[in-house]
Amino acid sequence: MVGILVAPLFRWQTAAVTLLIDQYELGTIEPVPFGTGDRAALADALAGRLGTKLGDAIVDLTGLESAAGLRELLLPRMKRLDVRPKDVMIAYVRSQAIVAPPTGGTDPDSRSDPLVGRACFLAGDLTIAGPRPRELVPIRDIVEAIGAAPPLTTLHVLDLGDLSWEPRLGVLANVVPRTLDSDFAAPQVTAKYHNWVLG
Repeated sequence: MVGILVAPLFRWQTAAVTLLIDQYELGTIEPVPFGTGDRAALADALAGRLGTKLGDAIVDLTGLESAAGLRELLLPRMKRLDVRPKDVMIAYVRSQAIVAPPTGGTDPDSRSDPLVGRACFLAGDLTIAGPRPRELVPIRDIVEAIGAAPPLTTLHVLDLGDLSWEPRLGVLANVVPRTLDSDFAAPQVTAKYHNWVLG
């Protein structure tokens, strides 16, 4: 009789991370509602189902809520995440989201502004100054950065907020879900292999 011993090293496991932008600079935008309840419900739903070198709890990606943090620090942090390629990762990202309007006096179809017409998350350091906030980060860039973590399969669950009308930001009707379809039409550059996006 021959037996095969399968050590935990050979089994895939699941990790979960959250990136929650629930506070904005005073006087700008209301945070996405039910943040505390959603985070607690996610932890309850995944209890006992997580187990990697990161531990059996959800890892909160804190300190990355600013525009600079999302643009410059998220990608390196995800690449250093201590999980294996064979593991699966769930990423829950929540923030208010808008489609970036053109800045005043520019052609709406101008290609010179890389944000125009793209679905963006509002960073925590959002300010309302000038024709359009500078603290916008394309959702696709965030998904690619998270997807650059070692696991070859990542499920991205995006809470796009409830911002449907905000003239101070140039939002008269929010079309983020429809815009995401075109934003993700091209192959991802930074992210690895299988990235599933649920918005």
